[in-house]
Order: sequence, then C-alpha cells, then structure tokens
Amino acid sequence: MSKTKAARGRIGSSFEDFLKETGDYDAVTKPALKDVVVWQLEQAREEQGVTKAALAARMKTSRSQLNRLLDPKNDDVTLAALERAAAALGHGLRLELVKPPGPVRVKAPALKTIKPAAKSPTAPPKPATAAKSSKRVGSRLAGSVRAAVRAAKKA
Repeated sequence: MSKTKAARGRIGSSFEDFLKETGDYDAVTKPALKDVVVWQLEQAREEQGVTKAALAARMKTSRSQLNRLLDPKNDDVTLAALERAAAALGHGLRLELVKPPGPVRVKAPALKTIKPAAKSPTAPPKPATAAKSSKRVGSRLAGSVRAAVRAAKKA
C-alpha cells in the first residue's frame, strides 16, 4: 500500500519557488495573466453565443482589432480595451494591487540620452521649426521609453 502525497509530505520546492529563484517568475506570470483574461472573455462569448463580429460591433471596433485584443501573443493591450470587451459581454474587470511575496527586483535598461540639436548663433530658429524639432525629440524619447518597457517585459 503506497502513501498518499499528504502522508508523504512535501518534497522539494514548488515550481513557483523555482521560477522566483531563477528570476523568471515575472516573465512567466505576466503573459499568463493576460491569457487567463482572454480565455475568460472567450468563454463568456461562447456561453452567450456571441460571434466575434457581434462582439466587435458591441465594442464599436473592428473585428481585426478584436482579434488583436484576443491574440495571446499580442502583449500590447490596454486595460481600457479589456474593460470594453468585458462590458460588452455584461461582465466587469477587476484589477488588484497585491504585495509581492519576496523582494521586488526591477530590471530596467538604461535609456538613451537625446541631445537637442545645436542652435545656430547667427539666427534664432523659427517657432514652427522649434516645435517640429521638439516633437521629434519627444517622439524619439517616447520610442526609447516604449523599447525600454518592452525589453523589461522580455527580461
């Protein structure tokens, strides 16, 4: 007669502990959270007999946009989009702030420093040109920030 798991006790650490030790816990759990919400949306949609086209119409968006929202590989999804999908199916979305079980380690890559263009000493720049160059610097900075966030998610 063999002992049950409860009688034998726990041997070794859990898979969750292993992921935390290797530093892969966040990289594994964050995409899984989105997958769970998408799965729940799909289940609710199928239970109600709502087609993707009908759900997209309820959300006032295109079907291709809905497909991107429901795509597990697409991690560029906003909370607002998930809330709209849930509301269109008569559900709500709950986001919760929790304390981590251990120390929080944030891996953020260094951002590039963008130097503004040198000003000509002879003539001041035109206002339109200055506005355009500041927009370019702002868009480059925003692009660098987005790249840093993506790299942090992958790390």
